[in-house]
Amino acid sequence: ERYGIPTITTNTFNSILDKKIPHVYRTRGGLFSPIDSTKLRKIRNRANMSQKQLADKIGVTKKFVYEHEKKDMLADMEIVIKFEKIFNIDITNSVHVSMHFNENYPSSEFEMDVCNTLRNIGFVTNTIHQTPFNIIAKEEVMIFSDAEDNERKIKKNVPALENFSRLTKIPAVVISNKEVESTLPVLDVKDIPDFTIDEIKRIVKR
Repeated sequence: ERYGIPTITTNTFNSILDKKIPHVYRTRGGLFSPIDSTKLRKIRNRANMSQKQLADKIGVTKKFVYEHEKKDMLADMEIVIKFEKIFNIDITNSVHVSMHFNENYPSSEFEMDVCNTLRNIGFVTNTIHQTPFNIIAKEEVMIFSDAEDNERKIKKNVPALENFSRLTKIPAVVISNKEVESTLPVLDVKDIPDFTIDEIKRIVKR
């Protein structure tokens, strides 16, 4: 993930298209892989090992083995490799390739007001940080929005947002409580409750 947005490399993307789903996540904490709890439990029992015996061999706690046999959970790749060396078998699941945006919280009162206003007329919204847009509104179509009450931020973000919209072919709109000049459609937050979803979609697609 980068700034709450699912991210993959082009090589991984090509592998996924070839139905070679990866077994490893990379996060700030390192490399992790999802252990198949059922497989781990079965091969441990087949080897006539207790949870404590296996834990001692791996260098983890009995609770660690118990929890990873109880439900599918991520584990550090170094630990996964130790498990697999002992049993000489792959105990991981392929990763879930997520294409949703994680839930973030609005970073300002204005963002909160815009999100609530859009939700009241039927959109599902999410906020994104450190990008040229800060709100994603979705119904049948996805709309990127730069919701700002700061004119300087709007002027700074609009060129990048416009390029992003053109590249992704996803409509974008500027939402503000001030009069602003923009090459993108501009909505006054106070006017949004007067629009239907279809009217807003027509405005942002023009």
